[in-house]
Amino acid sequence: MYIFIIFLLISALEWPDRIDLQPGEESSTIRSLALCGDRFFTVDNHLKSINSFSKNGEFIKSYSSLGQGPGDFNEQNGAHSIHCLEKGNVMVIDIGNRVLFFDKDLNHIETLIVERPPGMSAPFIQSLLNETETHYYFSANLVNAYDHSSVLVVNRETFKEEETLGPPLYTDHMFLRRHNTYFDHNSEYFLSYNRFVGLVIPYKYGSNEYGYFKIQDHMSLDFFEQHLPEIPRQPSDFEAVGLMDGPVILSITIFKNQIYLIQDRFANEPRSYIDIYDFEGNQKDQIPNKHEIISFAILDGALYGYNPDDFELFLIESL
Repeated sequence: MYIFIIFLLISALEWPDRIDLQPGEESSTIRSLALCGDRFFTVDNHLKSINSFSKNGEFIKSYSSLGQGPGDFNEQNGAHSIHCLEKGNVMVIDIGNRVLFFDKDLNHIETLIVERPPGMSAPFIQSLLNETETHYYFSANLVNAYDHSSVLVVNRETFKEEETLGPPLYTDHMFLRRHNTYFDHNSEYFLSYNRFVGLVIPYKYGSNEYGYFKIQDHMSLDFFEQHLPEIPRQPSDFEAVGLMDGPVILSITIFKNQIYLIQDRFANEPRSYIDIYDFEGNQKDQIPNKHEIISFAILDGALYGYNPDDFELFLIESL
């Protein structure tokens, strides 16, 4: 299951309690979601397509092309995530290190490959965190055990890696290396987090000082190991991740300078509440997860949630 956390920035509007994003009569699921100007864009996990909608949820267009060529998505899984760019175009991240660019009408512009220095393994890019005039900042899994940071900084002109940012994780332990990253433009906080063991590392943009706290900190790595099926494996065997029943952190975001997250595995009532923490790891509040949402989306002053199988956004909280 792919869960992605999306920061969406739009002009100030009054938002309804729910928005329907169903592309048609065929069954589909939302893997990733973005709102660019007056249009929603989704990555459809089932149909292996990207879709566009009006801000009211009216279906506009769908695009799908599978393969390894320019404009193609991964044949087995489809695209991975979708993001708004400042000049009005849309970025789609394919499985691995392929990045595709489209205009707002879903016309393909170009496909580029992120290059790393010689001898470095190819990154598994998760999402676009930020863009500047000169660089893209990607959340990526860098599988080299001695060079694992959360943020990949790529030159826009050459599309080559220039540096990596974030807390270095010098370990070959599978559970500690599976980090994703979320960036909040308002607070300029990064969250490097490990969904499977509940580690959260908050840090400021440009800072080398990192916070650290653990959700359900009574759960040890040994406990997780004991709850995996009895199969031969190495500590760095990534296939073992898929054998777990689910992650500790199902979804996470920053809203109103606080961390909002949904717990899953080992929680007393999995997916039943949205927990609110400060950046030091102190729990500040807990609200019911009334619509059983499993992903967050921030829409200009309002926090929405959605379940990829329901095609609907539900209002959680506003400023």
